[in-house]
Amino acid sequence: MSSSPFQMNQGTMSTWSVVSDIIGWIYNLSFYFDKEIQEEYQSRHPDSDGNLVRMNDVVFSIHGFVISLFILLQTCVYKKHETQKISSFAAAFVWLACMGAVLVVSTIHYGGAIWLDFMYYLSSIKLIVSFIKYLPQVWVNYKRKSTQGWSVQYIIWDLSGGVLSIIQLLLDAYIDGDWSGIEGVS
Repeated sequence: MSSSPFQMNQGTMSTWSVVSDIIGWIYNLSFYFDKEIQEEYQSRHPDSDGNLVRMNDVVFSIHGFVISLFILLQTCVYKKHETQKISSFAAAFVWLACMGAVLVVSTIHYGGAIWLDFMYYLSSIKLIVSFIKYLPQVWVNYKRKSTQGWSVQYIIWDLSGGVLSIIQLLLDAYIDGDWSGIEGVS
């Protein structure tokens, strides 16, 4: 990696990826193993045969988290340009997301929500992170009219994984004959 200050900020990118992957990990493990969340899902979607999280989703989310964590740890070890640090926006977003999680858990504690709502909160945060994590680099590339220092292969693999996940979700819903997990209505 060269020391160009215009290269992708790997610290921020890795932070976004770890946040996204840890949320996916919690979400998939909870939907797959937690009986209370499964019952809440069934109660909210009574015509459903159950949620659409499968073992391959659990394994994939654990794999993604481990790989993202490995990349993040490398950004802490290897030399980087002094301008490459976690952005204040990323730090603020993570902090606000954590505070939101505390509020949702507090609401659950006082009976205003259920754990399924917390899972939906986490999935919303993951969706936002997935959407915004590349925007700063896209802006820099646009201003420079260049993609130098940006691993396009990383983006292609990440995009491919997202598209394939959506296709799997649609196929699972089609095979089960239950679209309520996608539509969000019961």
